[in-house]
Amino acid sequence: MGLCVVVGADPVPVEGDGDGARWVARVDGAGLAEAADVFARFREALRLPDWSGANWDALDDSLRDLAWLPADGCLIDVAAAQRMLAERPRERAVLLDVLARADAAWAARGGPFTVVLRCATPEQAAGLRAEIAALGHDG
Repeated sequence: MGLCVVVGADPVPVEGDGDGARWVARVDGAGLAEAADVFARFREALRLPDWSGANWDALDDSLRDLAWLPADGCLIDVAAAQRMLAERPRERAVLLDVLARADAAWAARGGPFTVVLRCATPEQAAGLRAEIAALGHDG
């Protein structure tokens, strides 16, 4: 499926939000200035277990597992995605790669996993799609 890049400020509506059918993790990209922010916000939004470390490999492993969540699927909804790690392009590329690889892993298993990256303008969305494509992923 690939990462879903959209234009819009409104959260992605989900029927049964948090009722066990699908876990919804909402993350504000504006609050992701550095890698430590990514690890902290994703830990909180996805209720990552204590054994999950605060590094890229641990986030990658955790996103491919998610067995601890009380749900059958997961939606990660990132608002202001154009602002996440905006001043750290290398780390931003790693985050996009981790999200895209998790999406691909879940798709290969037929699992319900979706990442929505919401941007403020069509130009920002196009730029983010280009970044994702440059990494060899669909966006």
